Amino acid sequence: VILNRTLERAVELARNLGGAAGGLNDFYNIAKEGYDILINCTSLGMYSEKSSLPLDCSYMLPHKVVLDVIPGNKDTCFLKEARKKECRII
Repeated sequence: VILNRTLERAVELARNLGGAAGGLNDFYNIAKEGYDILINCTSLGMYSEKSSLPLDCSYMLPHKVVLDVIPGNKDTCFLKEARKKECRII
């Protein structure tokens, strides 16, 4: 499932990959159904403020794989929130 800030872009990418699409506000529903890996590909992770998170991290599932695609070895706010849920960080 591809979630994007812009629904149209999510739909296009999901169509190309043969998957489903939604907006970032759909994360709650995805989390309820479950997922194996959560990948943040936004530039929002480069900032340390919690307000810069791309989604509501309270819905992160414990012990899942979480990846933040940020250059360098930056410990992002997104990854810090994932650690609180005892997620496996990449």
